[in-house]
This record gives sequence, structure tokens and C-alpha cells, in this order.
Amino acid sequence: MNSMDDLDDNTQTLRLKDEIHRQARRIGRTVALLEAWGGHTSTIGRSGIRGILPGGVRLVSGPGCPVCVTSGRDVDTALLLASRKNVIFTACGDMLSVPGSGGGSLQRLVKQGADVRVASSALDAFETARDNPRREVIYMGIGFEDASAAGASLLKSCRERQIRNLSVFPLSALRAMRRSGERAGRRSSRATDPRTSWKASP
Repeated sequence: MNSMDDLDDNTQTLRLKDEIHRQARRIGRTVALLEAWGGHTSTIGRSGIRGILPGGVRLVSGPGCPVCVTSGRDVDTALLLASRKNVIFTACGDMLSVPGSGGGSLQRLVKQGADVRVASSALDAFETARDNPRREVIYMGIGFEDASAAGASLLKSCRERQIRNLSVFPLSALRAMRRSGERAGRRSSRATDPRTSWKASP
């Protein structure tokens, strides 16, 4: 791309930004736009679109896929946890390319040496923890209600099998577990943030 192309792109971006702001003022009320699937969320985050939108335009994630219903705060926390030493961070493949607020991603952390592994299900995380007893394994259980149930079931299985090195993040599974009255763990204070995860315990 040459400098003339850059200039044309910048000019077009500014025109689109001005048009969005003009239309928002014309409508005169808050407008919510749905990010229908993970590709939308990833592209919007990568391109900085949220930063140029007026206050009257709100982006809403989901319900197209689990990635869409994952908040930006959870993505940032995932990047923090995955970057810690002695941690194996497991998540669905679609999460690897989702950018955090600083532009980083799980995919980039892998290139920097982090141990991030694709888990197609909670069972993958369970097997990873079982096979790596000296490592702290974190399972990012994103998604809808079924993900909460899977996360709670995962913690229960770990407790029953004396697997103590696995944590579930974010807190959706914990909330589901609490509602059902199942006491399947305790807060982790080692590899994970105790405010954002729940650790299996005998």
C-alpha cells in the first residue's frame, strides 16, 4: 500500500465517521447494533470501530456464537491469566484470535511462548489437567447456559477424581454451580485471579 492509498483510506474513514455521527444526531435516540457472530466482534475490536462511535450508538454482542457473548473484560482477563508462568490456558479455537482492549490476543501470546491450547470441550481441559499435574490448567468456559453447566460438571468431575490443578474461568460456571447448591470447589489464589475464576478442590 502506498502513501496515496493510505490517504484515500484515511479520507474515506473520516467521511464514514462523520456520516455515522450525523445519522446518530438525526435519529436522536440510542441505537443498538448487534454483533451477530465472532467475526464481527473480532473485526470491530481489531479495527478500533468502538472508539469512533458516538455515544448514541451501542454495540451488543451475540447471540451468534459463544465468542460474541464474551465481554471485553473477560478477554482482557484471559490474556492476563494465559501469560502467567506454569499455566496451560485452554479455550475454544475461535477465542484465540479475539483481540483484547490493548490489541493483544491469545494467538499472539502463543508466539511469545505462552502455553495456550485449543479445547473443543470441557473434557479436553479435564484431560489436560489430568496429564499435567504439575501445571496449573485454566479452562475458559465461554458460551450460553450449556457452557455454565459444562463448567460446573467439569469442576465436580475434578473433585471426584482428586484433580486439584484446574480452574474454570469466567464466573458463569460458578454462578450456575451456586444456584444448584453444588459445592465443588474453592477460590484459587495461585495461578488465577480469585475474583474471576473457580478452582476444583477435593
